[in-house]
Amino acid sequence: MTTISQVQPSEDFETRCREIQLAWRSAALPFDEAIKQMNRLVEEAKNLSHQANYARALNFLGTMHGYRGKYKAALTCFQQAHGIFAELGNKRHMAIADLNLGETYRNQGQYHLAQRLFHSAYETAKEFNDATLQMVSIVNEGLMLLNLGHLDSANRAFEKGYQLANLVPETESVRNATLCEIHYGLAAIHLENGRLPNAYYHAQQAVLEAQKTHQPLSIGIAFRTMGTVLAAFDPQPDDPEAAFNEAYAAFRKIEAEGELARTMYEHGRYLIKSGQRLRAGKRLQNAMVIFARLGMTAEAAKAAEAQNAVF
Repeated sequence: MTTISQVQPSEDFETRCREIQLAWRSAALPFDEAIKQMNRLVEEAKNLSHQANYARALNFLGTMHGYRGKYKAALTCFQQAHGIFAELGNKRHMAIADLNLGETYRNQGQYHLAQRLFHSAYETAKEFNDATLQMVSIVNEGLMLLNLGHLDSANRAFEKGYQLANLVPETESVRNATLCEIHYGLAAIHLENGRLPNAYYHAQQAVLEAQKTHQPLSIGIAFRTMGTVLAAFDPQPDDPEAAFNEAYAAFRKIEAEGELARTMYEHGRYLIKSGQRLRAGKRLQNAMVIFARLGMTAEAAKAAEAQNAVF
């Protein structure tokens, strides 16, 4: 029989999981070693028949696989975690699994499925008055809407996410990482609408928020945003090449292949504009290969289209 204490992950176990993930996200622990350590926690919880700890470790493991671009492995972990928490009746952790499933489907281009999961996570977070989970859910939905080109809806989602961020304690590391993504999203919207000064402002804010996290993932996203925005200026207020190189360096620290490919894609588009067609073709080809291998079909198609335009 599952005891009441086993419906929730134990505080000590949660802390151990977070320490491994944080060490990897900050590039203090290599990915392979982090995966080994997290797998040991998965096995420990399984052997002790602590279902909530087991599901929580699976969720952390899935998140790590997702950042690496191993989406099939990530989906398996999140689906298992969701199923276990459903059996335990733990709605809040079911919502966390929904959020992570949604983000994985977004990365694979399955946007409508992702939107349903983000909405489900957001509604559950509202029920529990969990501002952090609401913030992340609505911002992830905003990023998905941005992928679909629904700029007004995405803008509303980012504005709501910003309001929720004011309710999240500054000590929560996810707050700055999410603010970085909000500013990235707003920069992309302003860029699409031709409002370059506004886009540049939000790119600068993304960098500031990312630097507070000390995490390569956020730093890479912020500098890719900066490179993309700078590339749109003529003349350019700063060097886009330097910004893209900062993004590459950050993503390589944690071997985030999907994000590296996204950076190659944006860099390739800049190289086309600057007349460096041979370099552009190589960047776009590399991006397309990675996208295809990771199952990021929508982005693979975009990279292929951009590469065809080069030649």
